[in-house]
Amino acid sequence: MKILTLLLILVAPFCQSQSAKTFDPNIILINVGDLDRVGIAKQLGMINKLNPKVVALDLIFQESHGDNKDKLLIKELSGCKNLVMATLIKSVAAGSEKKYMVSGNHAAFLPPRSTTGFTNLILEKDESQIKFAAWRKVNERPQKDTEYHFSIQTAMAFDSSKTSEFLSKNLQTIDIDYSYDLKTVKRYSVEDVLTGKINSNDVEGKIVLLGFLGPGDEDKTKIIYNNEVRSLYEMEILATILSQVLNAR
Repeated sequence: MKILTLLLILVAPFCQSQSAKTFDPNIILINVGDLDRVGIAKQLGMINKLNPKVVALDLIFQESHGDNKDKLLIKELSGCKNLVMATLIKSVAAGSEKKYMVSGNHAAFLPPRSTTGFTNLILEKDESQIKFAAWRKVNERPQKDTEYHFSIQTAMAFDSSKTSEFLSKNLQTIDIDYSYDLKTVKRYSVEDVLTGKINSNDVEGKIVLLGFLGPGDEDKTKIIYNNEVRSLYEMEILATILSQVLNAR
C-alpha cells in the first residue's frame, strides 16, 4: 500500500548558473512497482542478503491484517539493520497556533530498531518554489517531540556527523537543490531484484531507497527548473534531498 501525494505544479528555485550535479554514489533506488506485501517482503529479503547500510521505505502500511502475508513482511522488515519508515505530518489548528501530528505505519510494521521520517514537502503560498522542512515539532509525543524529514533521517542513519553538520548550517526550512541529474542515480526494477540481477557490489554498504517508480504517473510532481518542466516521482525528490544532505560542504 502506498500513500500517493497530490499532483502539484511547482516552480523550483531559479538557478540557471548552477550546473548539473552528480548524485551521491551511495544512493540507489529500487522500484516496488505493483508488488503486494508478499512481493515487497521478497524484495527486502533479497536486499538484506546484500548487506546495505540503510534501507529506507517510501511506503506506508496503515493496516495490519495479522495474516501470513503481514507476518512475512514484518519478518523481513525486522531483518533490516538500519530501517527508516515513512510518515506524514498533518497540521492541526489550535487557536492561533498550528500543531503537527504524525500519521504513518501500523505499529506492527515498525520494528524496535526502526526510525521514522515524514515525506511531506512545502509548497509556498505563491506556488513559486518547493522546499522541505528538516524537522517538525510534534505535539502528541512528549518523549520524542521532534520528527525529522525522511531524507534527513535516512542521511542520519548513513552518516550522522555529516547530517548533523548539514543541519547546523541550515534553517529549518530549506530549498530543494534540483540541479542533481537524475540520470546519474542508480535505479533498479522489480525484476532486477527478484531475478538476482542486482548483487552485493550494487548494494553493500549503501542506502537503498525502496518505493514506487512506476508504472504510471500518479505519484509524480511537476516542477519547473531552469525553464524546463520535469515530472518527478516522490522517490526521486527524496533522493535529491538525500544527495543534497550528503554532498553538502
